[in-house]
Amino acid sequence: MFLGRIFVCLFLLFTFCLTPVAEARSCFDWPAIFNENRSLFTPQSNEKKLLILPFINETGTPRLQWLGEAFRLGLFQLLETANHSNVIEMRSPQTTFIPEEAAQLGQAVGADYVIAGQYRGGAGELKVFTHLVDVAKGGSLELNEEGIEWPNPQKFTDLLVYLARRASKAFDRIKVDKKKLAYLKNEPRSLAAFEHWTLGWLAQEKATVRNIGEARKHYQEAVNNDFNYCYGYLGVAQAWAELGFIAKLRGKPYKDSYQKAQRELTKGALLCPEVAKAWQKRATQYLQADVFQTTGQDRARKGEWGKAIEQLEKGVALLPGDVLARRGLAQAYRHRGRSEAAQKQTATLSSLARCR
Repeated sequence: MFLGRIFVCLFLLFTFCLTPVAEARSCFDWPAIFNENRSLFTPQSNEKKLLILPFINETGTPRLQWLGEAFRLGLFQLLETANHSNVIEMRSPQTTFIPEEAAQLGQAVGADYVIAGQYRGGAGELKVFTHLVDVAKGGSLELNEEGIEWPNPQKFTDLLVYLARRASKAFDRIKVDKKKLAYLKNEPRSLAAFEHWTLGWLAQEKATVRNIGEARKHYQEAVNNDFNYCYGYLGVAQAWAELGFIAKLRGKPYKDSYQKAQRELTKGALLCPEVAKAWQKRATQYLQADVFQTTGQDRARKGEWGKAIEQLEKGVALLPGDVLARRGLAQAYRHRGRSEAAQKQTATLSSLARCR
């Protein structure tokens, strides 16, 4: 009787944690799954790391609070796109403008450099102050003070490009192609579009089902405020791809979401080919991995385990958080007598589920 109860418990655990149906949704650890998928865009651990702190709002206007994150994300987007191997997005739960404190925050998360900033003023002119901090030296390498016309989206994005160039010059091994920065800048025609893009990214960073839905709405609002906003379309594409992936794991129809993602990618690519080339992988990883996963699943049904493994391994390489591909891979490994490889997949699956 006791062993029978253990069997029932194990059966329920694997059924509800790993089966992609609506009842299983509470078992998926969505932040863990999406962070696993996004890990492909993280440089190797031996590279120099840059921490960009949210800029501090000193305007006295709460309505401009979003700008602090816009500076962080705008600078990251420029530096990461222009130099994929050396810049990593690292977040800190705190922020500061004091160089010594910024160095301590950088040290706490393993960063080599920190950009800290604050902004003052408002209607008419915005004053922006930035410290470029070397963590090893424990202080600021350079203090910049710039004033820009406000509100003016072009002046704001020009400032981001200027600060990215200063950071590239000040920080050893954080080098970028300065010519690239000119056509990589995130420049909508309205600040409302930039605000919604920023809020969309912040929601997407939280990597929950609800937040990704909110991200899609913000990205769409960004496009509604500027129908030529390339980054807005790329954001919508990534959100639709991730929403489709959620539906797929839940056992619901998902192809329509993937088709919408592809449609938005096409728009972004037409508007800014170079930017789309750098950022579309955040959406296409879902579309391409789906082909490998479904093909591998079909091969497994036919008992062609070698071919199934080949396809599923390609899918997991593209989308490390794909529970379905990993489960199929574990099954295929067991059929080929590769028990150790199967156990590794099972261990990863356990880390992507909350009901373990």
